[in-house]
Amino acid sequence: MKNKFWLIGIIVLVVVIGLVIAFCRNGDNGTTTDEEKTDPSADFDTETQDIDERVIPEGMVWVGAGSFTMGPDINNNNATVEVTFTKGFYIGKYLVTQDLYETVMKTNPSNFNGGADSEPKRGEVQGKRPVEMVNWYHVIAFCNRLSILEGLTPVYNIDGKSNTDADVWLHTAVPTSNNAAWNAVTADWTADGYRLPTSAQWEFAAKGGNAGKGYRYSGSNSINEVAWYSVNSDYGTHETGKKAPNELGIYDMSGNLWEWCWDRWGNYPGEPVTDYTGPVSGNNRVIRGGSWFNSADLTQSISRDVDNPDSAVIFTGFRLVRP
Repeated sequence: MKNKFWLIGIIVLVVVIGLVIAFCRNGDNGTTTDEEKTDPSADFDTETQDIDERVIPEGMVWVGAGSFTMGPDINNNNATVEVTFTKGFYIGKYLVTQDLYETVMKTNPSNFNGGADSEPKRGEVQGKRPVEMVNWYHVIAFCNRLSILEGLTPVYNIDGKSNTDADVWLHTAVPTSNNAAWNAVTADWTADGYRLPTSAQWEFAAKGGNAGKGYRYSGSNSINEVAWYSVNSDYGTHETGKKAPNELGIYDMSGNLWEWCWDRWGNYPGEPVTDYTGPVSGNNRVIRGGSWFNSADLTQSISRDVDNPDSAVIFTGFRLVRP
């Protein structure tokens, strides 16, 4: 009988030791930790980023908080400015595709839509080509409509427009000529919805964020590795993600399409800035990165240009950001 009790005691001890080991490995609830449910490679600032509540949005990558030199600006005497981000952000791995735009906005306005003389290149998927022929107003509307559909708080506010009714932001409801009310749009930077990158966010991400290696183009010093531009594009857009990504795993930030940003057009500030969102006045908006039509110089990570907010052309698309 004593031997029997001795054996039972040994079994109980082994079970207890096993439970203790499992507890230590998995956290105090014995299950997968919140950190394991988020991006394990993200360098979060736990004081400001609330890592326990953060889940990676589909198709986006994390750009950690940090500082960098924006520029030199080839449009402004090669000016540079030191920019600091106190919080990181998510940015789309890819330009917004025609499939995604049509799903959200119920139409595909693109010129390169797969019809006659606009077929996708061999082996490429039509719906994964980036959407173009969208003006800046369309892009703002897309961000708000997608946010509402996903139960997020829209970022952009336009006088008289509901931020709870998704249908007021449909493609067909967007102005196609210069519009004062839409030019006066304001942004709620505390909202959790989709938005355009600021010009500074765009350039920081294009340069590889804190992992940047100082490449001329987004991800390489060899343009043909990472960009569709005038020499290799065969006069049209290409499926997103066909070239190599940059250091953060982001595709097509050089070439394929120019990308709309939030910022109004203007010179870079003369002093260092923090969480910079661009000039406070003006109607024209910044575009970044060059397109399938442009020379190599215009596809550099520092490259930027300007366009009217009502301009919808075959050279310009966009990608999304989330906080």
